[in-house]
Amino acid sequence: MRNLFLICLSIVFLSACEAGSSSQAIVQPTSIIPAPTELSWQDGYFQFDEQSCFIVPAGDADLLQIGSQLAQIIRKSTGLPLPVKTLDDSELNNNAVILRRDERIESPEAYHLSIDKNAIRVSANSASGIFYGIQTIRQMLPIAGPNDQNAANLRLPAVKIV
Repeated sequence: MRNLFLICLSIVFLSACEAGSSSQAIVQPTSIIPAPTELSWQDGYFQFDEQSCFIVPAGDADLLQIGSQLAQIIRKSTGLPLPVKTLDDSELNNNAVILRRDERIESPEAYHLSIDKNAIRVSANSASGIFYGIQTIRQMLPIAGPNDQNAANLRLPAVKIV
């Protein structure tokens, strides 16, 4: 009986060590508050790296401020540059967090969030909706301390949220 207990304890310990040794930081939260109307987890993830950036519409001061705030939060934990660009000085490309207004979304607080291997896209009718989409992204970020070696390997799981 004692040997069985030691074997089980060893398996649990080795499993915990393996889970803690991962070189990639990725989180798939079990709940997002407030609960979205539709949530669909997808295969893959978006990986932040040295070329990642934020893209906002030119002349939209509200989205520029919201994008800059999230970029700063991620910058602090990863050390990545994460510049915030406008559509005027950047084409819509891969490896970006793209914030844009979409008049087809009726409610001013509603948003659509799409994360895949190429980009993170947040669209809403208003700055309030974009703000709430950003709050959802913040809930998905892993908690990283100042000396966390995994912070530079930040990945967010692929998801579609409406």
